[in-house]
Order: sequence, then structure tokens, then C-alpha cells
Amino acid sequence: MTDVRKLRPREIVPRTEHPNFRDSGKLVTGPLLNVLGSLQKRHGEAFASEGGLRKMICEDTGHMPGVDTVATALERLEAEGLIAQEWLMAGGIKPDGSQCGRGTRLIRLAANRRERFAFAARARSRNRREGITRRIDHHALRTLTQARASITSQVAPPPNPQQDFERARNEALAMAAELAEQWSRERPKKPPD
Repeated sequence: MTDVRKLRPREIVPRTEHPNFRDSGKLVTGPLLNVLGSLQKRHGEAFASEGGLRKMICEDTGHMPGVDTVATALERLEAEGLIAQEWLMAGGIKPDGSQCGRGTRLIRLAANRRERFAFAARARSRNRREGITRRIDHHALRTLTQARASITSQVAPPPNPQQDFERARNEALAMAAELAEQWSRERPKKPPD
């Protein structure tokens, strides 16, 4: 495990500090997927900036990805349907509840084949500039609360459910006794053998 300093956004790291992937003939896809998988274990979604992903990959492999290497790999993996990614807007909410800064991506690895197809279709049709905040929309929340209140008032339980249960039970017992008496009167008596 290599000790790597925190990187500024789009910072070029000299080869004297860490060897890069291109000169070593390595691909970043495998280490990137490993990092995303380990980040996703806790919240079901991974959230990280490109600089953070570059730092974590370098810590794991000892090789520093270039400035555009991680971004290009993420775009390629998204087009293949292996991941779904969204930009979190500054001031948005991360899955752990904290507030995020600029440049954070929310990434989810596909768990099965159906998700791969869905992620690939979504990648072809989405607007790349659209960001999400994951903040609460108070207007939508108020509308939902009003709808829930109107439904609960329509299906509210009776004021005294035990009393209603006893009344229905007594009615059912009386009806059963009446049917039993009617059945015993209508049933022909069998002669003794």
C-alpha cells in the first residue's frame, strides 16, 4: 500500500512521484472497479471525486492514473452498462448524509445482467450536464403528506374496535344457532335399526 498525498482537482502528478499506467502498459479498469466495489459495500452506492478515485487507485496499485484516465474509464464503463453515474451538485446530500462539495460523482455498480442493460440504455439517453442534489423537495413532501392524510381519514379504524368485534361475534353466533335449529327441524329423523 503506497502512501499518496491528497490530489487537487485535475492535478498532474509527475512520473518521479508515482509511475503512471500508460508507461507501465497497465489498464485502470480492473483497479477502478475494485475501488468502486469496496466503496459501494457500505451504502450501496459509491461517491467520490476523480481526484479521490485516482488517489485510492494509486494506493492500491502503486501506479497513478492520468488526469483524464479515470474520467474516460468511467464513461466507457457507463456506456457498457457496468456502472451508472450521476454528478452530485455542490451542497447536495451524499448517501452517508453528509454534504458534498464540487466534483463528486455518485456511482453504482450493476449487480446483475438486467441492471447492466438498464444502465446501458440510461447512459445512451441521459443528459450528461444534469446534476442531482438528493435534497428533500419540500413541495413534493407536502403534497405527499396531504394525500396520505386524506387517505387515512377515509380508512380510519372505528372508535371502539373491541366493541364492534364483540357485536359482530354475537351476531354471527346468533345466526349460527338459528341455522343449526332450522337444520335440526328440517332433517328427517332416522328410524332406529
